[in-house]
Amino acid sequence: MKKPIIIIISVLLSSISFSQTNSELIYKISKECGKDLTLKIQHEEIEIKNALNSQNTLKITVLPIKNYCNEITTISVEVAKNISNIIQQAIKPQIPNFEIYKVEYSDIQNNNSDVDYFLKAQYQLNENNFLLYNINLEPNNKATSSIAFESISCEMSTDSLKKIDYPINAGKIIFIESDEDIFGQSNQIVSGQITTKLTESDFTIENSQEKAFFKIKVKAKAREHNNSFGVFFSYGDINIEIIDLKTGNAIFIKNYTQKGGSTISYNDAAKNAYTDIAGTISKEIIEKLSDYKS
Repeated sequence: MKKPIIIIISVLLSSISFSQTNSELIYKISKECGKDLTLKIQHEEIEIKNALNSQNTLKITVLPIKNYCNEITTISVEVAKNISNIIQQAIKPQIPNFEIYKVEYSDIQNNNSDVDYFLKAQYQLNENNFLLYNINLEPNNKATSSIAFESISCEMSTDSLKKIDYPINAGKIIFIESDEDIFGQSNQIVSGQITTKLTESDFTIENSQEKAFFKIKVKAKAREHNNSFGVFFSYGDINIEIIDLKTGNAIFIKNYTQKGGSTISYNDAAKNAYTDIAGTISKEIIEKLSDYKS
């Protein structure tokens, strides 16, 4: 395996304005990286040809480009998809010794496929540049050596990208803080149903706030209403607050009041009130979290 020589190739993107969307910015980065990677592959063409026993086809799969924590982010996927398309478009005139070539993106590394090489890399957002590093063409055939490429640096402002530089599942990791009371007795009727519904919707519930990206605060208190013809009625007053732990801002605050009845007691009436409203609360929480962009 070749030892990588770290040479920073700076690409000045001074024309990028703050009004451009992140997708446009990511595409510009991907375009420069893709062009440079095509040249790097061209430089290693003979070595690749020999490693593949002089076959006339070359198939490369570009995998998600992970961040410095080795996590897959929105940036990871978009950059990798763009790079695969750009290399595919640019590679034909640059790689004349292969009659058939194919460069495509994949979320996973499938070693059972007919792919010749997997293109892997990591990225880092520094104060004034986007750095693509640890770039390797890893062979599907383990008998062949990997090919390491020099790092690529795009000089630019990364402030807008930093806001989306977190794992794809970040918004799905939740911490729930519950304070539910029914006439002096603690319970988890509302938070329990919220947990169930969130889990069913592919959210992850963490026991530690430090590992979560959102905190849901559940505060519930019961109050007696009346006893009419042997039926007890109670109200449940529930307050829900969702906090974006990345910013510390509350993104959702709402009060709910639900009336419940029971032929047994005010206590049971309050439990029924909590149970009846918990489904609605869960639905609104899921909708908010699914739509929310920090």
